[in-house]
Amino acid sequence: DRPALALTRTLGASAASECGVSAEPDVSAYRLRPGVDVLLVLGTDGLFEFCSNTTAAGQILKEGVTDTCLSSLCRASRRQWAQSSYNETVDDITAIAAVLPPDTPAGLGS
Repeated sequence: DRPALALTRTLGASAASECGVSAEPDVSAYRLRPGVDVLLVLGTDGLFEFCSNTTAAGQILKEGVTDTCLSSLCRASRRQWAQSSYNETVDDITAIAAVLPPDTPAGLGS
């Protein structure tokens, strides 16, 4: 009698905890390489199902971190979802990006 969910983590949907969804994040540490790691891109699986990491990063680095650029990436994924789905079902699609400052410390979590 409960809805079926294909996810285990969520941001801000505490009501879904009754269905087994957790708001507790999985956390990873990554050592940043100064001058190499210049961009942070966060996106849902709905975005990255049809958009590679390289494509997303390339477009953002070329166009800048703007609503226009991120919306364009989301729209392109939405079109691909609609074309690839037998009933035009589209997954949730969210993109967030930030340019990392050049003086970012060499390590996180250390």
